[in-house]
Amino acid sequence: MLGQRAAVIGASVAGLLASRTLSEYFDEVTVLDSDEIEDRPVVHKSVPQGHHLHALLHGGLRVLSSLYPSFTEDLGQLGATRIAMGRDAVWYLPDGKAYNPTGSVRTPFTSGLEGYCASRGLLESVIRRRTAASSNIRFEYGSTVRELICRDGIIRGVRCGNSRSIECDLVVDATGRGHRARQWLAAIGFAPPEETTIGLDTAYSTANFRRPETYSGEPLVFITGPAPHFTRRGYV
Repeated sequence: MLGQRAAVIGASVAGLLASRTLSEYFDEVTVLDSDEIEDRPVVHKSVPQGHHLHALLHGGLRVLSSLYPSFTEDLGQLGATRIAMGRDAVWYLPDGKAYNPTGSVRTPFTSGLEGYCASRGLLESVIRRRTAASSNIRFEYGSTVRELICRDGIIRGVRCGNSRSIECDLVVDATGRGHRARQWLAAIGFAPPEETTIGLDTAYSTANFRRPETYSGEPLVFITGPAPHFTRRGYV
Protein backbone atom coordinates (compact mmCIF):
# COMPACT_ATOMS: atom_id res chain seq x y z
CA MET A 1 0.00 0.00 0.00
CA LEU A 2 1.16 3.53 -0.79
CA GLY A 3 -0.92 5.19 1.91
CA GLN A 4 -4.04 5.17 3.99
CA ARG A 5 -6.34 7.51 2.07
CA ALA A 6 -6.58 9.07 -1.38
CA ALA A 7 -9.13 11.67 -2.46
CA VAL A 8 -10.41 11.98 -6.04
CA ILE A 9 -12.19 15.20 -6.99
CA GLY A 10 -14.82 14.49 -9.63
CA ALA A 11 -16.88 11.35 -10.23
CA SER A 12 -16.47 11.58 -14.00
CA VAL A 13 -15.30 8.60 -16.04
CA ALA A 14 -11.72 9.76 -15.44
CA GLY A 15 -12.39 10.09 -11.70
CA LEU A 16 -14.06 6.69 -11.50
CA LEU A 17 -11.19 4.94 -13.26
CA ALA A 18 -8.64 6.78 -11.12
CA SER A 19 -10.53 5.69 -7.99
CA ARG A 20 -10.68 2.06 -9.09
CA THR A 21 -6.93 2.07 -9.80
CA LEU A 22 -6.05 3.79 -6.50
CA SER A 23 -8.17 1.31 -4.55
CA GLU A 24 -5.38 -1.23 -5.06
CA TYR A 25 -2.81 1.04 -3.42
CA PHE A 26 -4.67 2.87 -0.64
CA ASP A 27 -6.71 1.61 2.29
CA GLU A 28 -9.51 4.05 1.48
CA VAL A 29 -10.44 6.15 -1.54
CA THR A 30 -12.93 9.00 -1.21
CA VAL A 31 -14.60 10.33 -4.37
CA LEU A 32 -15.98 13.87 -4.10
CA ASP A 33 -18.39 15.38 -6.62
CA SER A 34 -20.40 18.59 -6.48
CA ASP A 35 -23.35 17.01 -8.33
CA GLU A 36 -26.00 14.76 -6.86
CA ILE A 37 -25.67 11.70 -9.12
CA GLU A 38 -28.49 9.19 -9.49
CA ASP A 39 -27.90 5.44 -9.50
CA ARG A 40 -29.21 4.92 -13.04
CA PRO A 41 -28.17 5.79 -16.60
CA VAL A 42 -28.55 9.56 -16.71
CA VAL A 43 -26.41 12.33 -18.14
CA HIS A 44 -24.06 13.77 -15.54
CA LYS A 45 -24.94 17.48 -15.76
CA SER A 46 -21.30 18.57 -15.64
CA VAL A 47 -20.46 16.56 -18.79
CA PRO A 48 -20.39 19.11 -21.67
CA GLN A 49 -21.18 16.63 -24.46
CA GLY A 50 -23.17 14.05 -22.54
CA HIS A 51 -26.13 13.87 -24.92
CA HIS A 52 -24.10 12.77 -27.94
CA LEU A 53 -23.64 9.11 -28.87
CA HIS A 54 -20.52 7.68 -27.27
CA ALA A 55 -18.27 4.99 -28.70
CA LEU A 56 -16.05 2.84 -26.52
CA LEU A 57 -13.20 1.78 -28.81
CA HIS A 58 -10.97 -1.28 -28.62
CA GLY A 59 -8.21 0.24 -26.49
CA GLY A 60 -10.61 1.63 -23.90
CA LEU A 61 -12.52 -1.63 -23.92
CA ARG A 62 -9.36 -3.56 -23.04
CA VAL A 63 -8.55 -1.22 -20.14
CA LEU A 64 -12.07 -1.31 -18.71
CA SER A 65 -12.30 -5.08 -19.05
CA SER A 66 -9.04 -5.44 -17.13
CA LEU A 67 -10.33 -3.23 -14.31
CA TYR A 68 -13.87 -4.63 -14.31
CA PRO A 69 -14.20 -8.31 -15.29
CA SER A 70 -17.33 -9.04 -17.39
CA PHE A 71 -17.65 -5.33 -18.19
CA THR A 72 -18.77 -6.00 -21.77
CA GLU A 73 -21.47 -8.38 -20.55
CA ASP A 74 -22.89 -5.58 -18.42
CA LEU A 75 -22.91 -3.22 -21.41
CA GLY A 76 -24.62 -5.75 -23.67
CA GLN A 77 -27.32 -6.62 -21.13
CA LEU A 78 -28.20 -2.94 -20.75
CA GLY A 79 -28.55 -2.37 -24.49
CA ALA A 80 -25.19 -1.15 -25.79
CA THR A 81 -24.50 -2.06 -29.43
CA ARG A 82 -21.43 -4.19 -30.14
CA ILE A 83 -19.49 -3.07 -33.21
CA ALA A 84 -17.01 -5.32 -35.01
CA MET A 85 -14.84 -3.01 -37.11
CA GLY A 86 -14.51 -4.17 -40.71
CA ARG A 87 -18.02 -5.60 -40.71
CA ASP A 88 -20.49 -3.56 -38.62
CA ALA A 89 -19.30 -0.05 -39.56
CA VAL A 90 -19.60 1.29 -43.12
CA TRP A 91 -18.67 4.52 -44.86
CA TYR A 92 -20.80 5.94 -47.67
CA LEU A 93 -18.37 8.02 -49.73
CA PRO A 94 -18.99 10.00 -52.95
CA ASP A 95 -17.87 6.96 -54.97
CA GLY A 96 -19.79 4.32 -53.05
CA LYS A 97 -19.83 2.09 -49.98
CA ALA A 98 -16.61 1.19 -48.13
CA TYR A 99 -15.51 -0.53 -44.94
CA ASN A 100 -12.83 1.97 -43.94
CA PRO A 101 -12.70 5.79 -43.98
CA THR A 102 -10.28 6.08 -46.91
CA GLY A 103 -12.42 3.90 -49.17
CA SER A 104 -9.62 1.45 -49.95
CA VAL A 105 -11.56 -1.53 -48.54
CA ARG A 106 -14.83 -2.34 -50.33
CA THR A 107 -15.80 -5.69 -48.83
CA PRO A 108 -16.36 -6.77 -45.21
CA PHE A 109 -13.35 -8.20 -43.39
CA THR A 110 -12.35 -9.46 -39.94
CA SER A 111 -10.20 -6.86 -38.19
CA GLY A 112 -10.11 -8.31 -34.69
CA LEU A 113 -11.12 -4.91 -33.32
CA GLU A 114 -14.41 -4.35 -31.57
CA GLY A 115 -16.11 -1.55 -29.72
CA TYR A 116 -19.46 -0.59 -28.20
CA CYS A 117 -21.81 2.29 -28.96
CA ALA A 118 -24.08 3.55 -26.19
CA SER A 119 -25.27 6.67 -24.45
CA ARG A 120 -22.85 8.45 -22.15
CA GLY A 121 -25.29 7.85 -19.30
CA LEU A 122 -25.23 4.09 -19.80
CA LEU A 123 -21.42 3.86 -20.03
CA GLU A 124 -20.89 6.05 -16.98
CA SER A 125 -23.55 4.22 -14.97
CA VAL A 126 -21.94 0.81 -15.58
CA ILE A 127 -18.49 2.14 -14.65
CA ARG A 128 -19.87 3.85 -11.54
CA ARG A 129 -21.67 0.77 -10.29
CA ARG A 130 -18.65 -1.44 -10.82
CA THR A 131 -16.40 1.12 -9.09
CA ALA A 132 -18.78 1.45 -6.15
CA ALA A 133 -18.61 -2.32 -5.68
CA SER A 134 -15.04 -1.94 -4.39
CA SER A 135 -15.27 -2.12 -0.60
CA ASN A 136 -12.70 0.61 0.05
CA ILE A 137 -14.14 3.27 -2.28
CA ARG A 138 -16.57 5.77 -0.77
CA PHE A 139 -18.61 8.38 -2.66
CA GLU A 140 -19.61 11.79 -1.31
CA TYR A 141 -21.99 13.55 -3.71
CA GLY A 142 -22.94 17.19 -3.25
CA SER A 143 -19.42 17.91 -1.95
CA THR A 144 -17.71 20.91 -3.51
CA VAL A 145 -13.97 21.21 -2.93
CA ARG A 146 -13.02 24.77 -2.01
CA GLU A 147 -9.24 24.54 -1.57
CA LEU A 148 -6.25 22.28 -1.00
CA ILE A 149 -4.75 21.74 2.43
CA CYS A 150 -0.99 22.30 2.36
CA ARG A 151 1.50 21.92 5.21
CA ASP A 152 5.29 22.01 4.93
CA GLY A 153 5.08 22.30 1.17
CA ILE A 154 3.09 19.05 0.80
CA ILE A 155 -0.57 18.63 -0.17
CA ARG A 156 -2.24 17.04 2.85
CA GLY A 157 -5.87 16.98 1.77
CA VAL A 158 -8.83 19.11 0.69
CA ARG A 159 -11.27 21.48 2.34
CA CYS A 160 -14.88 21.34 1.16
CA GLY A 161 -17.45 24.09 0.80
CA ASN A 162 -19.02 23.23 4.16
CA SER A 163 -15.59 23.88 5.81
CA ARG A 164 -15.11 20.15 6.41
CA SER A 165 -11.51 19.01 5.95
CA ILE A 166 -10.47 15.65 4.53
CA GLU A 167 -6.92 14.62 5.30
CA CYS A 168 -5.29 12.27 2.78
CA ASP A 169 -1.99 11.14 1.32
CA LEU A 170 -2.84 11.86 -2.32
CA VAL A 171 -5.27 14.19 -4.11
CA VAL A 172 -6.32 13.61 -7.73
CA ASP A 173 -8.19 16.37 -9.60
CA ALA A 174 -10.46 14.78 -12.23
CA THR A 175 -12.92 17.64 -12.62
CA GLY A 176 -12.18 18.15 -16.32
CA ARG A 177 -12.42 21.40 -18.25
CA GLY A 178 -14.00 23.30 -15.35
CA HIS A 179 -11.14 22.45 -13.01
CA ARG A 180 -9.80 24.95 -10.47
CA ALA A 181 -6.41 23.32 -9.95
CA ARG A 182 -4.56 26.41 -11.19
CA GLN A 183 -6.30 28.63 -8.65
CA TRP A 184 -5.83 26.11 -5.84
CA LEU A 185 -2.11 25.78 -6.54
CA ALA A 186 -1.65 29.54 -6.84
CA ALA A 187 -3.43 30.07 -3.51
CA ILE A 188 -0.84 27.95 -1.67
CA GLY A 189 2.16 29.40 -3.45
CA PHE A 190 2.79 26.89 -6.25
CA ALA A 191 3.31 27.96 -9.84
CA PRO A 192 0.55 26.43 -11.98
CA PRO A 193 1.63 24.01 -14.72
CA GLU A 194 1.97 25.25 -18.28
CA GLU A 195 -1.07 24.76 -20.49
CA THR A 196 -1.41 24.23 -24.22
CA THR A 197 -4.65 25.21 -25.95
CA ILE A 198 -5.64 23.57 -29.23
CA GLY A 199 -8.51 25.20 -31.09
CA LEU A 200 -10.96 23.11 -33.14
CA ASP A 201 -13.13 24.83 -35.72
CA THR A 202 -15.80 22.14 -35.47
CA ALA A 203 -19.44 22.06 -34.43
CA TYR A 204 -21.91 19.20 -34.28
CA SER A 205 -25.36 18.30 -33.04
CA THR A 206 -27.29 15.14 -32.17
CA ALA A 207 -30.88 13.98 -32.58
CA ASN A 208 -32.42 10.70 -31.45
CA PHE A 209 -34.48 8.51 -33.77
CA ARG A 210 -36.16 5.15 -33.34
CA ARG A 211 -34.66 2.54 -35.67
CA PRO A 212 -37.26 1.09 -38.07
CA GLU A 213 -38.09 -2.52 -37.31
CA THR A 214 -37.50 -3.38 -40.96
CA TYR A 215 -33.91 -2.08 -40.97
CA SER A 216 -31.38 -4.89 -41.51
CA GLY A 217 -28.24 -2.96 -42.44
CA GLU A 218 -25.07 -2.24 -40.51
CA PRO A 219 -25.49 -0.75 -37.04
CA LEU A 220 -23.00 2.11 -37.61
CA VAL A 221 -23.09 4.21 -40.80
CA PHE A 222 -20.86 7.16 -41.76
CA ILE A 223 -21.85 9.52 -44.59
CA THR A 224 -18.86 11.62 -45.52
CA GLY A 225 -16.17 12.51 -48.02
CA PRO A 226 -12.43 13.23 -47.97
CA ALA A 227 -11.19 16.44 -46.39
CA PRO A 228 -10.70 19.28 -47.11
CA HIS A 229 -13.19 19.16 -50.01
CA PHE A 230 -15.98 17.81 -47.80
CA THR A 231 -16.56 19.76 -44.59
CA ARG A 232 -19.84 18.16 -43.50
CA ARG A 233 -20.57 14.60 -42.48
CA GLY A 234 -23.15 12.56 -40.73
CA TYR A 235 -23.16 9.47 -38.51
CA VAL A 236 -26.08 7.14 -37.86
